[in-house]
Amino acid sequence: MNQPTASGVSDMLILVGYGSHTPSTADEFNDLAPALARQLNIPVSTAFLQGTPSVGESLQKAAVSQCPQYSIVLPLFVSATEAKTRNLQMIVDGANERGFEMVTYYGQALGMHPGLIAASYDRLAECLSAQPSDISDDETALLVVGRGSRDAMSNAEVYQFARLLYEKTGMGAVEIAFCERSEPSIEAGIRRCVQTGARRIAVVPYVLYDHLLWNNIQAAIQQQQAHYPDLEMLISAPLGTHPGVIQAVNQRYIEARSALINQLSDSGHYIVRPHTHGAGRNHAHGNRVDAELQALLPPRYQVDTLVSAAPMGATGLIFDETGQVAWDQIWGDFCDLALAGGPAHRGTLLEPVMPETIQSDPEGYQQVLAELQRGIEMITHLPVAPAASPGWIGLECTDEVMALWLLRAIVVENISVRREGAVLYFPAGPDFRLEHEIKNVITVIAKTHHYWTEHLTQAVNNR
Repeated sequence: MNQPTASGVSDMLILVGYGSHTPSTADEFNDLAPALARQLNIPVSTAFLQGTPSVGESLQKAAVSQCPQYSIVLPLFVSATEAKTRNLQMIVDGANERGFEMVTYYGQALGMHPGLIAASYDRLAECLSAQPSDISDDETALLVVGRGSRDAMSNAEVYQFARLLYEKTGMGAVEIAFCERSEPSIEAGIRRCVQTGARRIAVVPYVLYDHLLWNNIQAAIQQQQAHYPDLEMLISAPLGTHPGVIQAVNQRYIEARSALINQLSDSGHYIVRPHTHGAGRNHAHGNRVDAELQALLPPRYQVDTLVSAAPMGATGLIFDETGQVAWDQIWGDFCDLALAGGPAHRGTLLEPVMPETIQSDPEGYQQVLAELQRGIEMITHLPVAPAASPGWIGLECTDEVMALWLLRAIVVENISVRREGAVLYFPAGPDFRLEHEIKNVITVIAKTHHYWTEHLTQAVNNR
């Protein structure tokens, strides 16, 4: 199944994590790749939703340097929000529509895999044996701490995980807490444990590899320890590269590989999930980009020219005589920014801010909205639509066909985007900086809008 082909390897696996700006977190996550590569005997790489390399960068690099027939994208999330999961699925679909010779398939998240439960139990046992105590299991409460989210299903996963782990421990009680954005807090979780009569609390962070999150949970536990000096508190280590994690990822890869093969047609084509704008089409293995897509690409990316995986240099801001950014004068050749160009322009997912952040600086928020509106209208000549909910700004596309196509192109660029009919909404916040977040939003709109108006629609009209 995993034998090399004339174009490269048969399969490869891309592991996707949340990401972090701390080197230790990235290193721990990256340690999973060689462990899995040895077990599966295929190339394994990593990508991050909020870090470098981004998912778009890793997919393009795989297509150019590894040339696999199949690329399985596997989210290594626990209690992921629906928005993050949906974004990743759209990036995968967008990769299939780019004309790469490989077929990209989105695998199932680890979820309640038995390997994760076993790994968490082992980490807990290691923690308990390292700190022996006369306190019995009956007098010990299990406290499972998740990241916390405003997404109900994400939080519900923590409860399910806690119950399954609790059934294996024989401890006297189990409680749940969240590190951020949700209740009960860690302080409240410990208080509930105390109310059950527990003399010892065993804390299990629902964390795979994120050392930054684990450190935050540990700091909160240590802070609470000062309020309960007679109460024993201990915290288990992150799962990391525990064999149970390797087993879970391995099984999810095999399941995704089998599902992909089952979806291949008799002629060896993979059917991209259909969309209302007609973008779903067959992609043949081993063939160059089809004639239809060739007509849409800028000349430098046609025929057998490989797409460069090298990062593109940043473009500086240009100001007009009034001191405002001349958004319509910044980019010389939009084709260099178009979809066939280099990887996504930024490594961190740009997301909408929390409502309380906007409430803390309403004047700054209005200034950001005004600059985004000025830039978007300047480069697209399309109207900007106000959003019903704070934290977003809308672009009115000419129709839903355009909105759907732009949505697919933009999500690959690590910018959160949502659609309501023919309107696309982009994130906005009072702390958005002119040369960073504001520029990132306007840049991605500029490059994808140009590609739509100057290449795709012209090609369609010339048929």
